[in-house]
Amino acid sequence: MQPAQRKASDVGILSAAERILSQVRPFLRSEGGNVATRDFHDGVLYLEVSGACVGCALASTDFGDLTDMLKQEIPEIREVVYRNPNGLPIF
Repeated sequence: MQPAQRKASDVGILSAAERILSQVRPFLRSEGGNVATRDFHDGVLYLEVSGACVGCALASTDFGDLTDMLKQEIPEIREVVYRNPNGLPIF
């Protein structure tokens, strides 16, 4: 979905998710990785994971914790999907 087509509520959720990600991003970057918001619709938040996070043995644990945090802080999020820069799931 193109940004111009997003509902105002979806834009607000993406903004709230970005605030949470800005708290964990310094740690990820210190380890050579990164995460970015890509889309939100129908209760699903799509994030792009890059760098050392792609293929990391601890990614499912670390991002599982992040998923819990996002869902707790933003109740509209039902699911979080993590993809690499090519759009493929990372786990």
